[in-house]
Amino acid sequence: MDIKKVDIFEEVLASDKLGTFGAFSPYIVENLGDNPGILWDRIKWDPWTAMSIFEDMEDKDSTLFSCLEKRRDGVLALDRHIKPASDKRQDKKIAEFIEETLKDFWGGTGASLDAASHETPFESFLDEALEAVGDGVTIGEIIYGNASDRVFIEEVKFKPQQLFAFGDTALASFSTSLMRYPQTGRLHLRAGVTVENFTGEELPELKFFVFSYRTRKSNRWGSPLKRKCFWQTWIKRNGVKAWLRYAEKGSGTVIARYNDGAAEKERDDAVSAATAVQEQSAVAIPKKFLLDVQEMVRNIGTSHKELVDDYCNAEISRAVVGQTLTGRGSDGGGSRALGEVHERVESKKIEKDAKQIMAFVNQRIIRPLVFLNFGPGAKCPTWTLEYEQGEDLNTMAERYGKLRKDVGLPLSKKHLYEAFQTPEPEDEADTLGGETPEPEKTEDPLDAKTLEFAEKKTLKSGGRSSLKTARFKRLRPSMIRFSDE
Repeated sequence: MDIKKVDIFEEVLASDKLGTFGAFSPYIVENLGDNPGILWDRIKWDPWTAMSIFEDMEDKDSTLFSCLEKRRDGVLALDRHIKPASDKRQDKKIAEFIEETLKDFWGGTGASLDAASHETPFESFLDEALEAVGDGVTIGEIIYGNASDRVFIEEVKFKPQQLFAFGDTALASFSTSLMRYPQTGRLHLRAGVTVENFTGEELPELKFFVFSYRTRKSNRWGSPLKRKCFWQTWIKRNGVKAWLRYAEKGSGTVIARYNDGAAEKERDDAVSAATAVQEQSAVAIPKKFLLDVQEMVRNIGTSHKELVDDYCNAEISRAVVGQTLTGRGSDGGGSRALGEVHERVESKKIEKDAKQIMAFVNQRIIRPLVFLNFGPGAKCPTWTLEYEQGEDLNTMAERYGKLRKDVGLPLSKKHLYEAFQTPEPEDEADTLGGETPEPEKTEDPLDAKTLEFAEKKTLKSGGRSSLKTARFKRLRPSMIRFSDE
C-alpha cells in the first residue's frame, strides 16, 4: 500500500478533521457491564476496548495510579544528556545543535518553560510517552516547526490508541476471541476512521511517535502492566462494594413479617417499615407488622483488610514496581537491609523503563531531527538517561584523594565539579575561604642525626643504652619515645 504524502508542519489527525468513529465510545466500559469474564476476554483480544478498560482502572484505583506514577517519576528524575556520535568536530556540533533544539525550541521559540506546570515541553512529552508502561503503547503525532536556522518539533500531540491499527491487511482491525491477529505491521488508521479523504492508508512513521512497551512476538500493542493488575483491581472494587453494603446494615438486617396472601401494597408497606427502622431513629408502624433484626455475627473488618490491602494492593505493587515496601510502607515490619533490597528492585524497573524510552526517543525523535537538519549522511548523537545509581560522595572523595595524593594522577577540575554536582566559582571573589593553604611541612623528630646525637650523649653521661635500641629506633621512626630500661 502506498504511503500518502503529508505536510509535516500540519496536524493530520486534528479533531476538526476526524470523521465519525462509532466504534470508539467513552462509555464502552459502562456498556460492557461489570462481568469480569467479559472484560477480561475483551482485554485479551480487543486492544481498542482494552484501552478504555485500562483508563477506567487507573481512574478508580489509587494504588495502581500511584505505582505507575512512581515508575514514571523515577525515569523523569534521571539526568539527561546528548552524547555525540564521535569526537569529531562535526559530530560534536550536531550534538550541541540537537541539545539546543530539545531545550530551547521544543514547543516553539521562547517557550522553553511551561508556566502552568513548571516543566519543559520535552519533559511533558516524556511524561505522557511513559504511559506506555501501563497501556502497552502510546502514539503521538509530531508537529514540526520551521525556524530561520532549523527544523524543530513544535509539539507532539498524543492521540487515543483506539484510532490506530498495526498491520498491512484488512484483518489487522478485526481481531476476535477466536482469531487473535498479531499486529506487527506499520502504523495505519483503524478501519472506520476517516480524516478528510484519508482513509486506511499507511501513516508515515516520520510523522508519528510510537512507543511500544516490551513487544512480544512483534506485536506493537506491547505488554501493558495494567493487564497484569486487572483481576486485583476488580476484586478490590467489588470487595469494597460488599464492605459498604455491610456498613449500611448498621445493627443488622431488619425483617418485616406480613400475613400470607397479603396484597402488594401491604408487602410494600412492610418493606418501607423495615427501611424506616434501619435508617430512622424514630418510626411509627402498624401493630400487624412483626419486625425482627438479624445481627451480623461475623466481623468483616479484618477480612476486608486482608482482601483489599494485604492481597490486592500488595499484588498490584509487586506487578508494577516489583516489591511492596516502598509502595505500601513497612506494614508488618521491616529493616533497613530489606528496604535497601526493595529500593534496588525498584531501581532496576526504572532502569528498564529508561532503556526502553531511550531507544524510541533516539529512533523517533533524534534521528528525524538530524535527518531534516543535516541530511541522511549525518551521524546521529545519542540521547541518554543516567539510570545507574550514583556513587556515594564520601567514597568518591576518598577515591579521588588517593589518586591525586598517592598515585599523583592529574585530575580534571571540570570533571570533579560535575562529579560532585558543585558549580564552578566564577572568580576569586566567588570562592569560599579564598585559596586553599598548603599543608605545613613537619620534620621527623627522630631523624638519623638526632638519634645518633642522643646515643652519644647518653654514653658520655654514663647512662645505659644499647646499639640494638638505637637501630630499632631507626627502623620505627614513628615511635616518639622509648624506654632505656
